[in-house]
Amino acid sequence: MKKLSLLVCVLGLLCSCSSNDDNDTQPGYAIEIKNIETLVAESKIKVSFKLTDENGIGVSNQTDSDFNLYERAISDGETEQLIDPTEAPRLIVPNPQNYRYATMIVMDLSGSVIDEIENIKSAATLYVSNLFSEINSGALEVAIYYFDGREQLQELIDFSTSSQNIIAAIASMNQNLQQDISTNLYGAVVQSCERMQAKKLEIQNDPSTNIWSSSMVFFSDGQNQDFFNNRADMNASINVTVDNTGFYVIGAGNNVDARVIADIGRNGQFLIDNYSQLTTGLNSVLDVIRREANSNYELEICTAKSGTNVAFRLESIGTPTSGGTGTYDTTGFTGNNCTIN
Repeated sequence: MKKLSLLVCVLGLLCSCSSNDDNDTQPGYAIEIKNIETLVAESKIKVSFKLTDENGIGVSNQTDSDFNLYERAISDGETEQLIDPTEAPRLIVPNPQNYRYATMIVMDLSGSVIDEIENIKSAATLYVSNLFSEINSGALEVAIYYFDGREQLQELIDFSTSSQNIIAAIASMNQNLQQDISTNLYGAVVQSCERMQAKKLEIQNDPSTNIWSSSMVFFSDGQNQDFFNNRADMNASINVTVDNTGFYVIGAGNNVDARVIADIGRNGQFLIDNYSQLTTGLNSVLDVIRREANSNYELEICTAKSGTNVAFRLESIGTPTSGGTGTYDTTGFTGNNCTIN
């Protein structure tokens, strides 16, 4: 089995491989090819990809009938041909089981927040329950951390695939968790990024995982008051972590620093009046994360082109599409033993 990992189009950018290069039409969708797997023994190709709209938001609930597939044999100098599914069977599967999604929730439990602990517990419990019911990943992992004025980020529960264990950890929260009334927001973001980077490296080194993504959700009602790290440190940490990771922030009350909220919430900023509205804020985050997480697909192809290098292009039917191109090698394919799972 040969694997070829390709990053063909960066999310949100318009790629020159679009079928609309000859006009001024702006692409409506972008397809990012994440992995191409060649199964010689089965004469089959598996292509993992992500589908996003013109705003970079994930598009979910698509099926095989929503896409066209084009192929051409490179060595034979062929022109691109639309592939008839009856001649070369294929199947697009939403949210493949080898897809992993990891998310961190990072809570502010400083002096101005700790009295809201019951609102926090209630909102966090509902949010976690909804995550596990609405993100159709083969392996969803959730971690919860918190911070106050201490230098170190505090762990409530590390990455877990058990919703029961995560909800039990939330239920155990109480006011004794706080030990310093100050707010080490910058340091909390820096250390959260370090933890997420370690998790991403673990996922990337897992040979059974072809497609993955992650997110970080912060909420706070104040400004940074400790200076173990500065704002530049925080932004540098976000910049090295943001690849394939969404950053979302919920700011509560009138004391939040709008500039810092903008720095952290690269993919979404949600403001609420107070922590009694935290459920509303988390639901807004969930809506974006759900679309993002559920926009990953796996395409299985029984190509009729055996023994050659094949260039392919995948496009969304009826919507201008950028990206979605790549190549695979069909050397060794027999063409008569391929079945779609």
